[in-house]
Amino acid sequence: MVNNSLIEKAIEEEMQDFKKMLSINKYVPLSFNNWQRGKSGSYSRKGICIDLGTVTEWYEQPYRTKYVLAHELVHAKFNEIRKPWLNIIVLPAMTLEYLMSELRANTIAFELLGQDADILVDYFNNFYVVKFNNPFNVNNGYLSGKTNVYLIKQNPSWNEKAIEDAIDFFTKKFLLLKICVTKNQKEKIKRDFKTLLIETKLD
Repeated sequence: MVNNSLIEKAIEEEMQDFKKMLSINKYVPLSFNNWQRGKSGSYSRKGICIDLGTVTEWYEQPYRTKYVLAHELVHAKFNEIRKPWLNIIVLPAMTLEYLMSELRANTIAFELLGQDADILVDYFNNFYVVKFNNPFNVNNGYLSGKTNVYLIKQNPSWNEKAIEDAIDFFTKKFLLLKICVTKNQKEKIKRDFKTLLIETKLD
């Protein structure tokens, strides 16, 4: 039987290591959804919350839990908290921002875990919950596991090329973004993400 309290303590210790690597000095609360068997985590004003289904992965596949934790810590670093109503109807330019912030979190998590391709493929193929891209789920910025693997393998480090390639990919692949996101909006999003690159450098 898995002792969740010991696992939660180990996750908390891992979180401190990741915080140092991400140069996060602020206090980020960590809690656990012991009733939610989901395979995910979240970041909100209350801090990071990890689902039970993610916690219990620590026992046999700890890097899956670490990937979720690292991903949410990247959101915490940039204080990326979504307003609930914005998840219902999102303007195309904001959809592109969501896609970029999710890809940034996934790519940096990959870096934090040592850029191991086997971990990447297993996490997104066997654990990550989004299996397909469609006009609805992309609205929230959540790409399929297959697309995440493709983009991260193309650019395994989050840098200027990764930003440029991602914006080019998103605005060509998704028709709504191709039609509705203006050149000025694309350039602004590109500049905004590049401006924050100095803060994404890992220690």
